[in-house]
Amino acid sequence: MSTFAVTGTGAVIIAATEELVNRRDALGMPPPGPGDVAAYILASMFGRDLQLADEGAAFEYDSTRTVGLPPVLPQES
Repeated sequence: MSTFAVTGTGAVIIAATEELVNRRDALGMPPPGPGDVAAYILASMFGRDLQLADEGAAFEYDSTRTVGLPPVLPQES
């Protein structure tokens, strides 16, 4: 396994943990455990709803998104 892959994986885990800690803290929730972080990362990979509690109403945004291929752009001939 390359150093780049290990470093990249660690960066993803650290970024997800930091984001989840901040989001849960803003809602008055306890800090996440390792299982919570893993579930959060997997949910983001598979396009699941990432809202915590009633976060969408509290912060006026919708974290749902659609998963699929991007639209096909016309090609020049």
